[in-house]
Amino acid sequence: MEYASKAVENSGTSVGLLCPEGVVLVTEKLLGNKMLVPGSSRRIHGIGHHAGVSVTGFVSDGRQLVNRGREEASNYVETYGIKSPPSVLASRLSSFTHYFTLHGALRPFGATTMMASYDEDMKKYELHMIEPSGQSFKYYGCAAGKGRQGAKVRGRA
Repeated sequence: MEYASKAVENSGTSVGLLCPEGVVLVTEKLLGNKMLVPGSSRRIHGIGHHAGVSVTGFVSDGRQLVNRGREEASNYVETYGIKSPPSVLASRLSSFTHYFTLHGALRPFGATTMMASYDEDMKKYELHMIEPSGQSFKYYGCAAGKGRQGAKVRGRA
């Protein structure tokens, strides 16, 4: 778990902020290798029409979490016929992340995921952050990455 957390701490800063009209996700993309094709290392992805994620840490690990989030959202729609509530989607993604910390043959994901989503039943937006350990919390504002201390949001929680 220490190495996964260090991967997130050494990555670019991501900030999520819950507003009355929506959720703002901002990610700093650190300058990488000159051989990297511009635009190939995206850090903000859509999970469905009602949810999106920002990934801080290893891009490849984040891509796996994004794909799993898309599967969970799609499976929920196929099973229940409605879009998944934000708390359910965050819980399922955090359970998947936590599973990789339990088994010796698997390594923890070196990525923190911030999920912004809209709950159609409650008519409100939600912001969840999923740690590499699999813990998921709901926030008004959160930060992860190298500059998280300087980007911390002061105010109500």
